Order: sequence, then C-alpha cells, then structure tokens
Amino acid sequence: MSDPDFQNSDDIVSRADAFMNRQRPTAPWPAELDDLPLLTDVVSPAPSPSPAPDLEALGQALAEAISRQLAAEIPTLVEASMQAAAASIAWDIRQGVEEISRKAIADFLASPRNS
Repeated sequence: MSDPDFQNSDDIVSRADAFMNRQRPTAPWPAELDDLPLLTDVVSPAPSPSPAPDLEALGQALAEAISRQLAAEIPTLVEASMQAAAASIAWDIRQGVEEISRKAIADFLASPRNS
C-alpha cells in the first residue's frame, strides 16, 4: 500500500469516475430529452387550481332534481297506498257485515217468535 497512486485519493476517485463514465452506455435519445421522467421516477402532478363550487347553484340543482323525482313518483305512490287502504277497508267491512249477519241470524233463531 505504499504505492504513490493509492496515497493520492483525489486522483484515484477522479480516475475511477472517468472509468465508470466510459463504461456507462450513452442515452439513445437526444440530450434535451434527458430531463423526461422515467418509469422509476416519482413525479407529483402539479396541483391544479379548482374553483370553489357555487353552493347556491348546487343547492338549486339538487332541489330541482328532488322536485322532478317527487313529481314523477308521488302519483304512483298515492295510488298504491289508496288501493291498499281501499282493499283493507273493503275487507274490514265484509268481515263486519258477516259478523253482524251471523249475530242477527243467531238472535233471530233464538227468539221465541220462531218457535
């Protein structure tokens, strides 16, 4: 290790660097394209300025959408509810009439006039 070349470390580093640069392959693209990111580079997208949403317009659009949907579906909902209510009322009336009729027949047959 007494070699004078090893004692001069700056010279060794520069020679090693020159050797490595000679071994390094040249880029297959022009030098002006050398700053393009590679697949291994991490590139953060530039933040794009996003305008603040117009909350008044968004609220109005939402209210109109809800109003249109309700106007389209409320008649069907009301009709179905009324049909269900009418069917339930008709069943209740039928049951009530049958019960009253049975009671009236039973009372009539139990009365002394029919004996």
